[in-house]
Amino acid sequence: MSNIAKNKEDNGLRNKIFVTLLVIIAYRFVTYVPLPFIDPAKIAEFSNLVKSGVFGMFNMLSGGSIARISVLTLGIMPYITASIIIQLLSASSERLKKLKNEGEAGQKKMNSYTRYLTIAISLFQGFMMATGFISMGLYTGYYILYFKIYSAFIMMVGTVFLLWLSDICTAKGIGNGTSIIICASILAEAPRDLMNVLQLSKSGNITPIMLLALFAIFILTIVFVVFSERSNRLVTIQYPRQAYSFTGKMDQASKNNFLPLKLNAPGVIPPIFASAILLFPATIASVSEFGKTGSIGVFLATQFTHGKPLFMICYTLLIVFFCFFYNNSIFEVDDISNNLKKSGVFIPGYRPGAATSALLRKILNKLALVGAIYLSIVCMVPEILSPYFGYSFLLGGTGVLIVVNVIIDTMVSVQTQIMYSKYYKNMGKKGFK
Repeated sequence: MSNIAKNKEDNGLRNKIFVTLLVIIAYRFVTYVPLPFIDPAKIAEFSNLVKSGVFGMFNMLSGGSIARISVLTLGIMPYITASIIIQLLSASSERLKKLKNEGEAGQKKMNSYTRYLTIAISLFQGFMMATGFISMGLYTGYYILYFKIYSAFIMMVGTVFLLWLSDICTAKGIGNGTSIIICASILAEAPRDLMNVLQLSKSGNITPIMLLALFAIFILTIVFVVFSERSNRLVTIQYPRQAYSFTGKMDQASKNNFLPLKLNAPGVIPPIFASAILLFPATIASVSEFGKTGSIGVFLATQFTHGKPLFMICYTLLIVFFCFFYNNSIFEVDDISNNLKKSGVFIPGYRPGAATSALLRKILNKLALVGAIYLSIVCMVPEILSPYFGYSFLLGGTGVLIVVNVIIDTMVSVQTQIMYSKYYKNMGKKGFK
């Protein structure tokens, strides 16, 4: 009987890895399915256009689907946007806040709202993308309205297909399916960046010393990101019965209870939002006549781009803003304080209630500042070095942040599965001797 349980658990992790790989392969295959009615002769010209600006960022997150104008042009980003919107609304809406606290049933309703909003956002974005394709001459037919509606529907279906794949990966694979798909998208474009850098070295545009410096910066950035993402601020908490032992001295067990607060709670949300806000006007200006003739359009197209001082200053300020905004919107310190009070838990030296809330708010603001500095450093490295190497994945930035976070979470999932498997085997040996 124990051998059956052992074989079952041995196959469990193997099956999860196999399902995850199948999901990635299916996703990458569909990214090469072209959107109907697009002129193939003009796709190469469009691909060069989307290498910069907001299109370049979303093209990286979609695994090159935008450059190829595939049925997955929108990628998983409408779902990410919908999730963030619902998350922010749940912090301000009493109805959503109560729904969020209703447990599994409430979470299912929240997920349903997120998916409905995803469909609405993907239809809107798909319609706007189709309009952009027409203005760029990628569609030269007569049925313009039909093309817009049809293309928006196809791109929406592509996003829903990705949601279905991510659900399969989450349920039967390893880690969060949405994160795995985004990570696979970024890594799929990384070899192209590497080849571009090597080509620059071969042509003599960068020296071998600069090439070695680039790889050294890449390794140091990964180490810095891993260290920062694994860092937590541990707030000491105590239970009343653990405060003092019968000898009148502090119980040793009370020293091992902590409330962990993550250093970078917002994750990659601040850089993505900040870059999207800054790059969107410049991208629109660069592809329109307004950006070629109007003084404001020329200013946006030339100054709000990667590597420009004004862009870097505004980028840093927006990252700081979104870090504080996220921490103050998502973390309900009063709810945390009340939950600690109901559980009979307190922070040494602070009364439960208002004093505990004030302390937690102070700690979260400090963490938001440190997290904003950390994100700004990681995101400024590519901006400073992009004039020399081009804007590459190897320089760090949002791509490295996402990949490192997903790899860390996936490793934790694998380790948890292995520990569970070992525990299950030990219990089987004890129970079926």
